[in-house]
Amino acid sequence: MGMIGHYVRLPAPDVDRARSDRGWVLGLFHDPAYADRVLDTDKAWHGVQFLLERSGAPVDPVFGGAELAGPPGTAPEEAVLEFPPTRVAAIAAHLSATPFDLLAAHFDPAELTGAGVYPMIWEDPEEDLAYLGGAYRGLVELFTAAAAGGDTVLLWIS
Repeated sequence: MGMIGHYVRLPAPDVDRARSDRGWVLGLFHDPAYADRVLDTDKAWHGVQFLLERSGAPVDPVFGGAELAGPPGTAPEEAVLEFPPTRVAAIAAHLSATPFDLLAAHFDPAELTGAGVYPMIWEDPEEDLAYLGGAYRGLVELFTAAAAGGDTVLLWIS
């Protein structure tokens, strides 16, 4: 168990429901009807964000969203970040034009550990880069599909 990054791309008609029904949003990550609209980055989300930051990326597909306004009484651990279509398009454009090899050039296990980059198990560069690269490619695919559809992307870290 740990802090897992869950992404979902929502068509415009579903965004209002997401704002009013947090339980529905959290259930989307396990809803078969949304299977082609979700991405689980496992624990790689923070490492990918760190490498993007180190590469000077002008976008942040992790912390670059705004907190989705939830119903009153929403617990902090249920926080969901929202990336509206304009931000999705900018992120998609940058990610699709940036091969993972450019990010991998900034990979230094000691630096990630020293910076407290979750999950703090950066010990095997070959394995770690494969792990981060898989998550990155998933983000490229998700944001590119979302941009093509004019979708909003939500992120929940649980």
